[in-house]
Amino acid sequence: MSQESSYTKDWLLPVCRSNSTLPDDFDAVYADAGLIGGNGKATVGTWAFCYVKDNKIVYVESGIIKAGMYQMPTDRKMENDICETFALLRALSRVPTGWHGRVHSDNKNAIGRVFWEYKRDGIPESWFQYGLAKIDLAQSVAVHLDGHPTPEQLETGDGKRGNPVSIFNCFCDDECNNVRSRYEQWERYRDLLPAE
Repeated sequence: MSQESSYTKDWLLPVCRSNSTLPDDFDAVYADAGLIGGNGKATVGTWAFCYVKDNKIVYVESGIIKAGMYQMPTDRKMENDICETFALLRALSRVPTGWHGRVHSDNKNAIGRVFWEYKRDGIPESWFQYGLAKIDLAQSVAVHLDGHPTPEQLETGDGKRGNPVSIFNCFCDDECNNVRSRYEQWERYRDLLPAE
């Protein structure tokens, strides 16, 4: 495909991107999400996850989620818990069959919906069917992180609520901010790009 034909109105839209091919071997999953706009008002959310082995990031994936995507109702406003749950399930959907390890999120509801039988209100059931098809949940460990740690908290490993903190969670948070910037760029310039 030529550069001209691929440079369309949606060229800048960060629907989903990854940094490499999926790895076979990693120890831990980190996922995070955010909103473009306030909770309950936003129509677009961001998500990101990474796989980690031996304290190195070996895979990254990120993108947006909005009403009408991934079986979300077309009139649905985005909420942080929905985006966080999607990020976690998206991460788990990409693991090799039978994978088990540490699964990290700074959102207790997302972790709870996957590991602790929290209510799944407003979340498409297909997300869980797809997201949990490969992971060995019984052999995996859920880690509820404190989000947005200070440099001092990263140094000690303890967050403001006493939960662990991680630089890999910070990385996912930053990647969500990168997605937000790309989406805002797309919003700003999409009318300058050809429709097809």
